[in-house]
Amino acid sequence: MFLSIIIPVYNEEENLVELYQRLDKTIKTNDYTAEVIFVDDGSDDKSYAILKNLYQKDKRIKIIKLKKNFGQIPAILAGIKLARGDAVITLDADLQNPPEEIPKFMEKINQGFSAVFGYRIKRKDYFLRKICSFVFWQLISLKTRKKIKDPGCGFNAIKKDLIDKIIKKYGENLKNIKHMIAKETNSVTQVAVSHFKRERGKSKYSFLRLVSYALSFLKEIFLKNFTKNNLLYEIEEILG
Repeated sequence: MFLSIIIPVYNEEENLVELYQRLDKTIKTNDYTAEVIFVDDGSDDKSYAILKNLYQKDKRIKIIKLKKNFGQIPAILAGIKLARGDAVITLDADLQNPPEEIPKFMEKINQGFSAVFGYRIKRKDYFLRKICSFVFWQLISLKTRKKIKDPGCGFNAIKKDLIDKIIKKYGENLKNIKHMIAKETNSVTQVAVSHFKRERGKSKYSFLRLVSYALSFLKEIFLKNFTKNNLLYEIEEILG
């Protein structure tokens, strides 16, 4: 099975080399055939330069540079559009979830599940973020009647044909991917993943940004506000 590992990047210059090294070891140790798609989401530090240097050394890497910072979900959707794999792995660049746990997801995919969502154990985020996240996802669950443990976890695996079906039906302006997947298929399972304190760099989720995301998600779910014709992102450059 060919894997597309999609990693949204926003000002993660301090983590990218270690992330790449650990990903490379994980891919080789497990004998995966894979591409790694980094999506630079409008970084204003050295992230893009570091990614280009990695790209020159490893042709498994692809880079999408967005014109500005659009946010995590648009960046992931941009990566999915370019992905060629049979399955897509999404992973954050901050190293709070270890890439060494990718085999947990692939085991479930190989068992026949169409989607595998991670849930973080002993989550190391700040208290206010955890409370806001809990209240927000409870509201979503009440509306969708789909119970997903830790919907905000960025570590997931999805069959490419399923995510293509979701995007075709709801458009590329989709904000609430997980609940739409759960709505479209019963072939979903979850796995526990480790979660570590961020050691380098800063969290990109301020309280105001969390509120903004929450409002847009709630609007999509409660008002069924799907805009198929307008992309959430604009691409400046593609390498690979």
